[in-house]
Amino acid sequence: MKKFGIFLLGFICGIAFIFIIGALANNNSGLVLFEKEGKCFHTNKLEVFQAISPGEALARIGKFPDETIVFLLDESEKSYYDGEIISVPKDKCPKQIGTFQYETKFGMRTVPAVIIE
Repeated sequence: MKKFGIFLLGFICGIAFIFIIGALANNNSGLVLFEKEGKCFHTNKLEVFQAISPGEALARIGKFPDETIVFLLDESEKSYYDGEIISVPKDKCPKQIGTFQYETKFGMRTVPAVIIE
């Protein structure tokens, strides 16, 4: 009976370990941060087209055909929603801090990662 208890405890710990490692591996796996901040995108609004998780969304700057897709980060983990229009205050800009790579049905895509500062 004692051997079965040890086996069961080991099994449960193994499953928990797999879930934790999987969650850590999937969290921002495509995000690469720069050592220095990059350029500012001069715009007064961004349109969220895909919320990813709290504080993370894919957004458009501009209109087709001159639009730029960006990965928007918010350090306060604001909850974005699809279709949301983000107004950029006059004294701030979406500043590139890295790149974000994600997969679409057409293949891998790399876009600027930005925060509004």
